[in-house]
Amino acid sequence: MRPTTIEIPDDDEVPDASPITSTTNTAARKDWPSAFASAMAAGCNLTAIQITPRPRLMGQWMKQGDLGMIYAARGVGKTWMSMLIAQAISDGAPLGEWDAGELGPQKVLYVDGEMNLADSKERTNAIRSALVGGQVPGFLHHETLPEGYCFNLADAEQQESLLAQVVEAGVQVVILDNLSCLCRGVKENDNDEWEKMNSWLRRFRRARVTVILIHHEGRGGGGARGASKREDEMQWVIRLTSSHDATHEGAVFTSEFTKCRNCKAHDAPPLDWKVTAEGVECERGDDMLLLIELVRDGFNQCGEIAEMMGRSKGQVSKVARRAMKTGRLEKSGQKYAIPGS
Repeated sequence: MRPTTIEIPDDDEVPDASPITSTTNTAARKDWPSAFASAMAAGCNLTAIQITPRPRLMGQWMKQGDLGMIYAARGVGKTWMSMLIAQAISDGAPLGEWDAGELGPQKVLYVDGEMNLADSKERTNAIRSALVGGQVPGFLHHETLPEGYCFNLADAEQQESLLAQVVEAGVQVVILDNLSCLCRGVKENDNDEWEKMNSWLRRFRRARVTVILIHHEGRGGGGARGASKREDEMQWVIRLTSSHDATHEGAVFTSEFTKCRNCKAHDAPPLDWKVTAEGVECERGDDMLLLIELVRDGFNQCGEIAEMMGRSKGQVSKVARRAMKTGRLEKSGQKYAIPGS
């Protein structure tokens, strides 16, 4: 049988069945029996389907059509990080330790529901100066909406309108900053309530549009605030933490992946960032965090970990002892393990 060429989402993703170009999403207009029959026919021989790979948009960790999240406590650097990513993707340029994407410059839409317009302009100019940016990301700002219009992306009408605008304009990456300001009427701790947003976000994925959600960290630093179900369908999640370098002028923070489906831990290590109008400094962060992620990925012997980290066995052993003292790592014989795993 001749192989069928078809573009479908990667991994275990199950897309919404509604057409991307449709401006309606009502159950009354869907013919589910026909939809299921068509999908089953297309995928009847999964091994024969030629799947078009999703190109990388940033480093090894971000691909076309991803749903991801950046979260942090207030004032740590969420907007700095998200605007840096927006500018780099718009220019098709690398960012810190992350390589440029495979497709060159891409259209980015930054949806800002929090900062005032003057601050947004100042921050954008600072980032463009730091990165020597060429292209200007598109902005949809709450203060530029007509009088009487306010963001509520949990509203079905706004969802349909924004999705249609994004697809028509050929936008490849949408950044929503931030969930608390852009989505009203959704009980933040209720997993079922999140479905109001999740069904909509799946349709971006089907359109191969990457969506980056910006969110606040919960109290006590136990993860992103609110429903845990939010992260289930995400390809990656980045947590930002405050740096100890309080003497540095500008934004100073550390990025760490708490989830990454697209690559292994050594391709997405913790990074320390310093951002000023003079430029962006980025270097690999704490080796202990990287070691723990490698053990979580199945690398449990000192030699193989040393090779992955580009360190000597002695250096790895020293870092591992520090991790074991804090209770984040344990050792049985010659193998490291995550406690309770």
